[in-house]
Amino acid sequence: MKVKRLLAVLMCCLIACTMVACGGGTGDDPIDPTKTQLYISNYDGGFGDEWLRALADRFEELHKDDRLEEGKTGIQVRLVNAKKQGNQILDEMLTSTAEVFFTEGLPYRDGALQDYFLDITDAVTTPLTEYGETDSIESKMTVQQQNWFKVNGRYYAIPHYEGYYGMFYDIDTFDTKNLFMTDAGTFTNYAGRGKGADGVAGTYDDGLPVNMTQFFKLLDEMKRQGMDAIGWPGANPRYMSDMLVNYSAAYEGYAQTMLNYTFKGSAENLITLSGSTVVEDAEALPINESNGYELRRQAGKYYALEFAERIIDGNYYSSGSFNQTSDYLDSQTKYLTSAFDNRMKEIGILIDGTWWENEASAIFESMAKRYPGSGKGERRFGIMPFPMPDGEESRSQSSAVVEHLMSAAFINKNIADYKKDLAIDFIRFCATDESLVEFTKITSAPKAFQYDLTDELSELTYFGQQVWNFKQNSQVVYKFSDTPLYYMNTNYFQNNNWESGIQAVPSVALEEGMSAEDYFKGMYSTAQTSWSNLIQ
Repeated sequence: MKVKRLLAVLMCCLIACTMVACGGGTGDDPIDPTKTQLYISNYDGGFGDEWLRALADRFEELHKDDRLEEGKTGIQVRLVNAKKQGNQILDEMLTSTAEVFFTEGLPYRDGALQDYFLDITDAVTTPLTEYGETDSIESKMTVQQQNWFKVNGRYYAIPHYEGYYGMFYDIDTFDTKNLFMTDAGTFTNYAGRGKGADGVAGTYDDGLPVNMTQFFKLLDEMKRQGMDAIGWPGANPRYMSDMLVNYSAAYEGYAQTMLNYTFKGSAENLITLSGSTVVEDAEALPINESNGYELRRQAGKYYALEFAERIIDGNYYSSGSFNQTSDYLDSQTKYLTSAFDNRMKEIGILIDGTWWENEASAIFESMAKRYPGSGKGERRFGIMPFPMPDGEESRSQSSAVVEHLMSAAFINKNIADYKKDLAIDFIRFCATDESLVEFTKITSAPKAFQYDLTDELSELTYFGQQVWNFKQNSQVVYKFSDTPLYYMNTNYFQNNNWESGIQAVPSVALEEGMSAEDYFKGMYSTAQTSWSNLIQ
């Protein structure tokens, strides 16, 4: 970097840090004293801030003639980027000078009940007519979202973006290495693919394994060709854990998965293990807040563990998967580079979140300078469906997926009175269809709302189109609930999905020699014991 440029950046950061709590970065432009500033705190993770800069540019243009302070005309949106989320955000609320927040992992109800957030009920429930829309923000939310974000009948935040953990693969690699499957289960190229588990040609699962037998046949073929079949970041073992949550959701379906959040309904797929034999309960069990621990016996959880056990016992994983110094960026770099660098063992399947392609933008940029055809948007990445147990292939069509990020946008209650309407307008502006579509076009990821992208779908990367179509054909389960037992023990339910009494991370325990059977039994006994200690 040139010296003058470096000094300019340092000066910009110094100025910004005197105005707001300085985190991971700020806008490049100096503060304009002729305009009113609106300070936006942004969780600068996998989705970055390009979407927010584009939004800010349009918002500033819309409000270029506003006069909120004497001697000032127009608005300047100031971005404060930092990887701050969850309780860290709440801990700093009373002293933060940021005015609008976009974050994730937020203990929302705690913040609302502590009176940290501005009441934005009218902004959420009133149609967006000033932007030419008849829908309100509330109408773009699911019932589950409405029930969560409405606290004592009032809204204090709205959803932000969403992402799902899963398995992803390079379509071109599968094509050139003949890793796709025919309906008969033999290997072929892209043109000869079978219809997949849904039995319909032209959908995302074409040519991909439909059951465990076919899936591990695929992994064996990868190994035969000298590949590492699957990779995930050893420094972030929860990537594997959260992927297994979605395996269980795919098996159980939407209604049965939702029981883990509402504790209202009947559990239809509970099992016990007699040795290694799976024994299903003869009748469905009514679930309520007093016996929710029984859901640890859901069959989907056991088959998820068994799935992970077979991957680990079969040594189908890359070396970085248990390397505690190999983080998500290392994992992405190895996965992307291994397809072009013949000195590396190519990795066939990446376990990550649906934001990974956008998060790896810098990696793509670097690779594009060395390897033709390796840049972002030049490669076709797809979503690998979860293989169901043999004989239960139709369960892959259950379409349930768990959203893991728990993101939200809200306004600091301490905002100056003269800026409240401006901040509220910003919240409404970011939830217009135009802004939702813009976010998806920039990040290739969905916002956590219901909106249409038909006309702009071709503007996404191939992977972005896959993610969008996956969302449209899935029932999304959000990791929150207005059930008292759940929201009063949110931390327990969000961080103890796989607590077995000895280990809370299945992949680590399985790699150390614990069996899926013992892990499953440990999960149930641990939940049963700890249930009485939850806040009732």
